[in-house]
Amino acid sequence: SRYAIGDKLPPERVLAQEMDISRNTLREAIAALQLMGILEVRHSQGNFVVALPKNEEKAFSLETIFIPNVDPFTMVDSRVGLEPGVAYLAAERATAKDVLRLKGCLERIAKAIGKGDRTGYAEADVQFHLGIAKSTQNEIIVHSISSLVDVLKKPLWQAMKEGLNQVEISRIRIQEHKAIFEAIQAGDKELAASRMREHLLSSKERFLHEIE
Repeated sequence: SRYAIGDKLPPERVLAQEMDISRNTLREAIAALQLMGILEVRHSQGNFVVALPKNEEKAFSLETIFIPNVDPFTMVDSRVGLEPGVAYLAAERATAKDVLRLKGCLERIAKAIGKGDRTGYAEADVQFHLGIAKSTQNEIIVHSISSLVDVLKKPLWQAMKEGLNQVEISRIRIQEHKAIFEAIQAGDKELAASRMREHLLSSKERFLHEIE
């Protein structure tokens, strides 16, 4: 093995270049190795080797990690393709009750950020996007978005986000969520769609940000 227990891995950009693979593929591999207990993410430090499993353990672990999980990057792209249209319809159809529900989600997001509660933030974020879907008054859309955001709860996705500074990122995202909310509240369909698309693309870019 090239790396021994205790070794720190090079930055993701360097590893991807050395292995001639995409950053997406590398990020998934690193997340899988974290779930297998081979790598450990130490915030502001990097990825470290903490164990070297046997080959038979490796095959079993990879099956349990990948089979139950949808490819996270497929989910991200699906959201970019679908949710701007959902926001457009929400701005057109949201009732006063829908707007009140979204406002409550924003308040929970802000509260979680203030407490540094990453789990609370993630839950409120999911409810915000589901709330927008419900505002379309279309059950097919609600089901579709529910299926997409369900991927956020999967182990592989959670592991892939471990190295990110979630509190810092969340402070930026609350501004984006508020902008989406205000467009829906105002009934501005085009603006709601535009702000949703900008938010999701920015989120994707932040998610791909290198863990140094």
